[in-house]
Amino acid sequence: MAQTHDARLPGIEALRAYAATAIVIFHLIWVGGVAAPPGFQVVPNFFGQGVPLFFAVSAFSLAYGYSARLSTWRDVRRFYVRRFFRIAPLFYAMLLFGLASDHMLLWWALHGVRLPLNLLFLFNLSPIDVDGLVLASWTIGVEMLFYALLPALLPLVRHVWSAAAFVLGSILVAVSYAALLGHAAPPSFIDHGLLFNLPFFAFGLLFARLYDRAPAWMGAPATIAALAGLVALWWIAGARPAWIATGTPGHTVYEALWGLPFGALCLGVALKPTGLISNPVTLTLGRISFSLYLAHPHIVSALKHAGFYSMVQASAGGPWLHFAEAFAGTYAIVVVVALALYRFIESPGIALGGRVLRRMGATPAPALAPAE
Repeated sequence: MAQTHDARLPGIEALRAYAATAIVIFHLIWVGGVAAPPGFQVVPNFFGQGVPLFFAVSAFSLAYGYSARLSTWRDVRRFYVRRFFRIAPLFYAMLLFGLASDHMLLWWALHGVRLPLNLLFLFNLSPIDVDGLVLASWTIGVEMLFYALLPALLPLVRHVWSAAAFVLGSILVAVSYAALLGHAAPPSFIDHGLLFNLPFFAFGLLFARLYDRAPAWMGAPATIAALAGLVALWWIAGARPAWIATGTPGHTVYEALWGLPFGALCLGVALKPTGLISNPVTLTLGRISFSLYLAHPHIVSALKHAGFYSMVQASAGGPWLHFAEAFAGTYAIVVVVALALYRFIESPGIALGGRVLRRMGATPAPALAPAE
């Protein structure tokens, strides 16, 4: 039985909470300097994959929410306006905060084209500016480019087979992109570029098309298969490192294949969200995940420089307790700040976008997609 597109998908929205939380934990280790507990190396090695999960969720939710809704230029214009006002207000606020609090960043921004590239969300196209002026904002650059392409992509991937072809094509493009640039560009320009990350979006689109045809009972098997796929990718990294060595085509293919279990996870939780995955807490965190994502690097850096992590690791208790205390203290602050940012910047920005659409004579579409 075909699925309808007349309601939000709580399971998909909740996945954003898990993706954002994984990235906070990842940066707690790599930016904050908090030691991962013994036997917990999966965290520093793989929790950064929260970003590809974000990309797969974004593509899945947008394909779900805008299926058959981008058929006219008016629809496309409305889509672009909504995406801009969903992203720009908070991004600009964090950009202003960064420039005001870091004189070196301000000097850097005002020389050359760096500031205009960030204001126009084109920084991902520049080898020296790909990471953006806002901390961790390279993902925003990738997302905005994907949004720009989506109205042209959706008509090409209306069916499962065309979406599957797009997945294969995107992997081929990613491998070619990484191979052609090789050592001719900074590593971040490859890994943080749209073409390298395109397979994650492609898998999201594919599983959105599978959702259109899948019966509800497939939810649990899809989720189980997704978790098994994640374990398999984790095993490959430890058992066959030569297959996926950095700088080889195998590495690019391996990275792209993370989109497969993430896409299957989207399908599983969309069809049958469990209470463990989708509940009031994760739905709230999913709703504020954009604020959580952009706020957390500043908070982790501030706590590190304030000596909080050093104090925790010097206190009584073992490494597991130290890690739990560091995470709990960090996450509590991040969530409070994210709630405030959502309340005072994100929500007003979304409302402003709705007013702009009404003045343009375009009635805002119902907020169906979790990405909306």
